[in-house]
Amino acid sequence: MVPFPLNSSSFLHFALQHPRYLDLLWSFISLYNSVMKTFFIISTGYLIYLIRRKSPINQTYSREVDSFLYEVYFIGPCLLAGVLTCEELTPTEVLWTASIWLEAISITPQLVLLAKMREVGAFGEMTKG
Repeated sequence: MVPFPLNSSSFLHFALQHPRYLDLLWSFISLYNSVMKTFFIISTGYLIYLIRRKSPINQTYSREVDSFLYEVYFIGPCLLAGVLTCEELTPTEVLWTASIWLEAISITPQLVLLAKMREVGAFGEMTKG
């Protein structure tokens, strides 16, 4: 069984989209903007659903191998960095700034998983420098 290498990174990506797209609730920029943001959120959520719940895809995912504790190491520190570096101390601005920090490090769980699997490949070689 080969673990699916995107779950933690996919979940982090899903978590960082929501603060950025909160403006969908109170402002309308364009139909294109609204449709694309909605599609992006739904498609990422559906990907996570497939990985965790849908056979046969969920049988290729192993939580034991994908054991990086992103909830502990990333969410709290990114929220703190969001509070310390935001321009205005409003909830939406803090969440948006925290999502920027989270995006910067969201590839880390995938790289850790690939390193554990010893299947680094071209992408891992490129990021190692």
